Amino acid sequence: MMRRVQKTDHAEADIEQIGLWIARNADIEAALKWFSDLDEKLRKLAQIPGTGTDQSHLCRGLRSSPFGNYLIFFQPMRGGIRVMRVIHGDRDYRRFFE
Repeated sequence: MMRRVQKTDHAEADIEQIGLWIARNADIEAALKWFSDLDEKLRKLAQIPGTGTDQSHLCRGLRSSPFGNYLIFFQPMRGGIRVMRVIHGDRDYRRFFE
């Protein structure tokens, strides 16, 4: 059964900004690979939505999973996951959930 990956507007904006940054600072091929790898990672998370690190102290039901230099923040939902944010691991991600 194919699980659903839903992205919030914030997550969509995060992903777009990261892709643009990679395209400008590396190249288009690297950005396209990053998008492809991210899609694969999100599909895997949707298959096992209880995986990752509990981040409920930031937001009810929130979990995170590393992806390269980034953290994917998501909430399990019926039939998959809702991606809340994708944030570089060096950033103070707590402030994104205040």
